[in-house]
Amino acid sequence: MIKNITPALFFSITALFLVWQRFSMEPQITVYITGTTTEATYKVGDLIKRGQIIETKDNELLSVQIGDKTILGIAENTRIEIHKILTNDKIIKFTKGRIIINTEDDVPIVVETNFTENLLHKGRASFVNYDFLEKVHILPIINSVQTNTKGSNEYILIPEGMEIKETDPVMYKTIEYNLNTGKHAWFYEWFNAMIDQN
Repeated sequence: MIKNITPALFFSITALFLVWQRFSMEPQITVYITGTTTEATYKVGDLIKRGQIIETKDNELLSVQIGDKTILGIAENTRIEIHKILTNDKIIKFTKGRIIINTEDDVPIVVETNFTENLLHKGRASFVNYDFLEKVHILPIINSVQTNTKGSNEYILIPEGMEIKETDPVMYKTIEYNLNTGKHAWFYEWFNAMIDQN
């Protein structure tokens, strides 16, 4: 009888260990709203969960704290998904609109679009997704953004403004930009004020 229990016990312990490995994850970081221009949809202090989609309306701006060292600014008429919020793995899926990220974290934050993965490490950058035009603008402000076209092993370092045409084949073009002018300047001014408050 002991001969029959030993293999069964061994396989049971092995199976339990594999299940534990599969479902045990590193801790999630806290993500919450720290500022808004209107409290119609989101309120300061609202917790954001993994997988949650955040969508802003006209004249609605949000600032979102991601862990201790990353702040995300979300402009009006923007849609993102907080895809992963683990200590060593932070991914935002960005489908339309305009965002800005300021991070001082040792772990990069990843901004995914339809065709690209963009890594920002200890820096500040803005991303604009013109979903209807299939274009993404990557606008580094402090430090560069590392970009990978999905399905490729090639990463490029983007130290200046870049337009990426998200079609097959993906095309890159350098662009000039000034965040202090134009109709979205007020968003960047608001975000800078939110950074100064922290």
